[in-house]
Amino acid sequence: MKSSIYKYLTVLLFSFYASFINMQVTFAQVAEPTFCNNQNTVGYQQIEENGVRREYILYPSTLESPGTPLALIINFHGYGDCANAYAEDIGNFYGLNNLADDKGFLIAYPQAMIREKGDPYWEPGDVGPDIAINDVMFARRIVSDVANKLQIEIENTFAVGFSNGGMMAYDLACTAADVFDSVAIMSGVRLDGACDESISKSVLHFHGSDDSVIPLDGSGDFPSVYSSIDFWVEQNQIPEGSEISSVLNGGDVTLERHVGGREGTEVNLYVINTEFDKPAGHSWFSAQIEGRTPNQIIWEFFSDSTSSSPSLEAVAVDLDTVNFREGDGDSVVLAFDLFGDVDGRLDGFSITATGELDEVTDVGLVKVHLDENKNLAADPSEFLDQSTYTADDGVIDFEFANPVFTQGAAVRILITYEL
Repeated sequence: MKSSIYKYLTVLLFSFYASFINMQVTFAQVAEPTFCNNQNTVGYQQIEENGVRREYILYPSTLESPGTPLALIINFHGYGDCANAYAEDIGNFYGLNNLADDKGFLIAYPQAMIREKGDPYWEPGDVGPDIAINDVMFARRIVSDVANKLQIEIENTFAVGFSNGGMMAYDLACTAADVFDSVAIMSGVRLDGACDESISKSVLHFHGSDDSVIPLDGSGDFPSVYSSIDFWVEQNQIPEGSEISSVLNGGDVTLERHVGGREGTEVNLYVINTEFDKPAGHSWFSAQIEGRTPNQIIWEFFSDSTSSSPSLEAVAVDLDTVNFREGDGDSVVLAFDLFGDVDGRLDGFSITATGELDEVTDVGLVKVHLDENKNLAADPSEFLDQSTYTADDGVIDFEFANPVFTQGAAVRILITYEL
């Protein structure tokens, strides 16, 4: 009798122990955030693989003209969020869906799984064959799933994310570089991770100077945003000295552009100091920046990053106060940097005088100099050409005796005049 009881208790104890082990394993895995109720949202999609279900919201969910090649943006939510709530906030309230309708692109809002910390969040890194755990694999599957369900060819794919979703977007620039053409980050940061040295990607980042969740200058939990920018400047082999800083919205925003990288890449950082008259914190920013919303800037950045045509861009350089009516000799009245993603050769150009300068009739020689030292000083040894300003048409034409080449580094051009 004792023997039977002992065996019975042994079985119970073994069963309890086995259940405890299984419970520990289950807890270490991931789970679906069923509390989100994403399935009740228009555009709800699911991907099932090996018994695992992953979810995303697609906008628009149907097309009037199937078969048309389209661009796809995958927009990753922040820590603890739900895809449906995020799609409502970013897509509807902040107008990203309306922009998609206007410009003709698709948006997928994917859902993260519940992980060890007990909330839904993204885990950067290409970590094995389980789609429940591997968010990089999930992102790849979304692209093919959208193409199959809508019967379309996806021409370009981009990743954008907010906060923890921005960390995911940064990661995909390396771990899925063959899929994603460029990435944009809103209030996120890049975490450490391997990136093949052959990869080049254009990166756009928006960040609040008063962000206390992911501080601009870093914290004990996160690296600085500037380290993310520096990483991609180096990764893209952007030449030293190519940074262009601009003050926008009367000082509410600053922009740092790093251009002229390998394969025409660039890295842009918008630091938002003030938005809607309040310090800019941890947010998806929406106030216009010099007439464009951040959503518009993101889409234009993505569109430009996939342009197949060679480009030569001129960006004005800020000068100290210049009064062309005062002083003798040559004075610099205009400076700009030229960037080219091809073997650019500049044999001359034309400029048009407008505003106050167009009313002046006693301007003598207008000259062009190559500012190799980038000191905003006209050196006679760097003289390229000169022309006489004609008040009648306001156009000044220059033809260089020696061409200017733009490949590999920024070229600074100075326009001077002599009274």
